[in-house]
Amino acid sequence: MGTGIFELDDTRVNLNLRSMVWYTVTARLKRGVTIEQAQAQMTILAASMEKKIPKQIRNRGLKVLPYPSSIMVGADAQLTWLVLALSGMVLLIACANLANLQLVRTIRRTHEIGVRIALGCSRAMLYPNAAY
Repeated sequence: MGTGIFELDDTRVNLNLRSMVWYTVTARLKRGVTIEQAQAQMTILAASMEKKIPKQIRNRGLKVLPYPSSIMVGADAQLTWLVLALSGMVLLIACANLANLQLVRTIRRTHEIGVRIALGCSRAMLYPNAAY
C-alpha cells in the first residue's frame, strides 16, 4: 500500500487521486456470486478504505449495481435510443438515395448498352463501363 495503488483481482484503483469523489468501475461478477455478496464485500472494502482517505471522501461508500441499471436509466436511456433510431433512419435514407441514383444511372444507359451489344460489343467490354 506504500505505492498508493490498491490491488484487487488485477484491478488497480489509484488512491493518490484523493480529490475525486466519484468513480465508475465496471466489472463482471464471478460465476455463482450474487449482487448481495458483492455488495457485502464492497462494504467491507469501503470501511477499510475510509481509514486511509481524507475527510472529504468519508462516508461515500461503494455501491454495486446490475450493469444495465448502472449505465443509463430514465431520460438518458430514452434519449440514447432516440438518437440511435434517428441515426439508423438517416443511414437508411442515405442507402435508399444511393440505390436510387444507381438505378437511374443504369436506366439512363440501357439504350447505349443495347446499341453497343447490337454492334457486337462483348459483355466483358461492357463491364468496365458499368462503374461510370
